[in-house]
Amino acid sequence: MRWAVSVVAVGALTFAAVPSRADVTITMTTSRTMGKMTSERLVVIYVKGMKGRIDMKAPTFDHSILIDVTAKQQLMLNNFVKQTVDLTAANAALVAQFGDAMASLTPLGQTKDVLGRICAGYEMLATVRTTLGNEAVSFKMSGPIWLATSGPDVEEWVAFTKAALAAGIVTSQYWGEVVEPAAPATDRVFAKHGIPLEMFWTHTVEGNDRVAQQLAALGKQTVTTKVTAISTNPIPDEMFTVPVGYTKK
Repeated sequence: MRWAVSVVAVGALTFAAVPSRADVTITMTTSRTMGKMTSERLVVIYVKGMKGRIDMKAPTFDHSILIDVTAKQQLMLNNFVKQTVDLTAANAALVAQFGDAMASLTPLGQTKDVLGRICAGYEMLATVRTTLGNEAVSFKMSGPIWLATSGPDVEEWVAFTKAALAAGIVTSQYWGEVVEPAAPATDRVFAKHGIPLEMFWTHTVEGNDRVAQQLAALGKQTVTTKVTAISTNPIPDEMFTVPVGYTKK
């Protein structure tokens, strides 16, 4: 089981007839704690119609993900070494293999002001059951999440997320340290409800066999993701192209 890019959108719908009203830029910070170790990263997500870009930066890596929903293509840019890696096949396989992962929301009956928006609070639970070797293991993520369900950017974000998942592309694996196999399920939730502005995850591993016990012994993992800014300013088309000088790995 690997974490997305070393470290965090339902059905076959057609959005060609839906015009893009605004470009969307979402800036967030993510902090992950495992035992005594804490890692942080900055993530910026850009959406322009059916194209997206996800920039992820930390002291040890600088990656960008370029998404073209229409072409069903997803590329990773390693900005340290100026190389590209085609992730298209890997993400299609992820959706096919773990499309039955479960994610659900339970209303908290609370609202919260985040960035001047009234967000609805939910308790989210995502579960992935898989087999490692011959042993059954369950990965669970749970915790409160605060969702913006309206605004000048939610419609564009939801349309992009739905169309991406229908094209075999998952995006929430880069959003908030989501365990990669759970991404198709969390994408479906995000696409239905809106933009998550704050998330507080606890990751646990369950199982009675040796592999599950070894993974659980690594310690409880907690992840906090907070959106710090949302912009609808125009995004240059060049943001969604591979820069000059990058080579294929």
